[in-house]
Amino acid sequence: MLRYLLVLSLILLFAGRVSSQNLGPETPVLGKTIFGINGLAILEVALPSEISYNPAAVELALQLFKEEQYVEADFGILDFHAGPQVKNDWQVYLFRLPKGSLRLAKYGITSSVSEIVYLGPGPKVKFQGQTIEMSYGRQVSPKLFLGLVIIPSKEIKTDVFFEVENLAETKAKSSLHGRLGALYLINSKTSVGIVYTYDKMAAKTRLLPVLTGEPTPIDIRANYRERLLTVGVGWQPVEGTALYLTWQKGKVSGPNVSEEIDLKAFGIQQFLNPNLCLQVGLNDKVLCYSLTYYGQKWNLGASYSKSTYRRTEEFFGRADIWYIWLGKNW
Repeated sequence: MLRYLLVLSLILLFAGRVSSQNLGPETPVLGKTIFGINGLAILEVALPSEISYNPAAVELALQLFKEEQYVEADFGILDFHAGPQVKNDWQVYLFRLPKGSLRLAKYGITSSVSEIVYLGPGPKVKFQGQTIEMSYGRQVSPKLFLGLVIIPSKEIKTDVFFEVENLAETKAKSSLHGRLGALYLINSKTSVGIVYTYDKMAAKTRLLPVLTGEPTPIDIRANYRERLLTVGVGWQPVEGTALYLTWQKGKVSGPNVSEEIDLKAFGIQQFLNPNLCLQVGLNDKVLCYSLTYYGQKWNLGASYSKSTYRRTEEFFGRADIWYIWLGKNW
């Protein structure tokens, strides 16, 4: 009984601290924009790739690599220095149509329950959610590829805890989310890509009685918008070597939120031999590395970056990130 009273008094003490941080409807928006597909996607839009953020690049990849179908499964860990450890899994399936190609994908995230630097010691948070994506790409001229992405389901939840008590349950869900992409082949060595992203989010924060002192939960709702324009250029000077440069500009806006997005990425892909490809990139001023082995109709890869996600620094620090993946084509 004494331990229960002690825990309850601590909950009330830290609930005041959390409340002072103004847990409004904007609370789940950070998790949604960081751990949704817009925050997790590789910042490259001008080179052919089955998992490209640019849906137009997918059709080009299937043509160049002579693939009728492709599947890939990815698993990664984002280990934040002053926040949770987030696990991310991807499953992707692509196939050719009589005209164009279709990609179906699912991305999921779940995190540990952890303190974050933004709330200070005591309160803890947990993230979880998933995204379902459908994309279509098609070649409309010898040099131009177009693509469209529709996100029928995307929801990220953020829960706030103290000890065993849940203080607040929040979620942000896309009510209208899509991407339009184009890729143009300037010549046999140079390509440019552009992607416009629009995401209208419905956010809800439910403050529980242990936090507010009220007899019933209090729901606070608001709408937010994320608009992004991503442009990039790819250059393949010789066979086996490719370079890319990408710039993403945009904004996340709504009640109590006005975040400017301004990200740049540069990288080089180099085949060390016919089967082994090394990629080194500078993503938002942070180095990242990946190594992929290509077998006959399959590939296996891993990537790593240290102290990335600079935009999350004031909330839960930067993150060390690694991924592994396995792909198969027919």
